[in-house]
Amino acid sequence: VQAANSLGYGPISNEVTVFSAKDMPQVAPQQVLEQSYNSTSLRVSWQPIEETRERIRGRLIGHRLKYWKESN
Repeated sequence: VQAANSLGYGPISNEVTVFSAKDMPQVAPQQVLEQSYNSTSLRVSWQPIEETRERIRGRLIGHRLKYWKESN
């Protein structure tokens, strides 16, 4: 990429590989652990997933946590 305007041409940028077309990751976090602190707080941790193009299918920006109450 090279910018151009009324002052002339700018420097040519370095080549980079860009992946697009974000999609749902093909893998889920493993070894999920939870620890409750009180009735309103919970700590959740997991092993990081391998960040390859085939597994992530785009840029991973977060995880969605779903939870439910099993008993009183």
